[in-house]
Amino acid sequence: MDEIPNGCEGLREKIDTAADTQEKGGEKGKEMVRRRNKEKGFIVHSLFHVKKEKPMRRIAKRGFTLVEIMIVVAIIALLAAIAIPNVLRGRTSANESAAIGNLRALVSSLEMVRSVNQEYPAAETWQATMYGDCAGAAPTPDFGPPSFCTANLDGGAGGPPVGAEVQGYNYNYTGAADPAQTYTILVVPVGLGTTGTRCFLTNETGLIRHCAPAAAGDCTLANLAGENTIDAQPNLCNNALGT
Repeated sequence: MDEIPNGCEGLREKIDTAADTQEKGGEKGKEMVRRRNKEKGFIVHSLFHVKKEKPMRRIAKRGFTLVEIMIVVAIIALLAAIAIPNVLRGRTSANESAAIGNLRALVSSLEMVRSVNQEYPAAETWQATMYGDCAGAAPTPDFGPPSFCTANLDGGAGGPPVGAEVQGYNYNYTGAADPAQTYTILVVPVGLGTTGTRCFLTNETGLIRHCAPAAAGDCTLANLAGENTIDAQPNLCNNALGT
């Protein structure tokens, strides 16, 4: 087809035109096929492609180690060892101060009783004489302090009465035979070392003596009789002469 006979130029032109059209059509068709395949691929990609998300970083939850727990426990134990004795010491000091205050109030009340009745009350009736039955009318005049009502103290001629605790101490009143012109009040801690560390004694002189017992049985009239008054440091209760 390179050489066209003379007189066939029109045919040559048609052939060239047809070839160009075929070539253009082929290119156009190929382009359309490529575009259609691309669209199909986009659709398939859109339907089946799953976007990968960035993995979340796990934040590790760090707990306490055994060493850290042991350190905390040791610190708590140390603080408790420091605080608990101070709390107990404060409690015993408060009870002892209350006992001294109660003894002073009792001394004043007993002097009031003596000024009215010309004698101190007997051991068996001292609460009733000073406070009445505590459930009804009080005696006239009413001798205080109210903490030592008959409902709280069961007076007797013997040792510390059962249920006689007032602010950590037991109070034991002993009056002489009628007419009573003397008396003693022995004050013993209910729990030695926990409710009190000292025991106290007073009598008609109004002096309050104290001592530091090594055991609960050391708080006796004999041991306290010659001990220091509360304005001096207490001795051991078994050192009756305070030497």
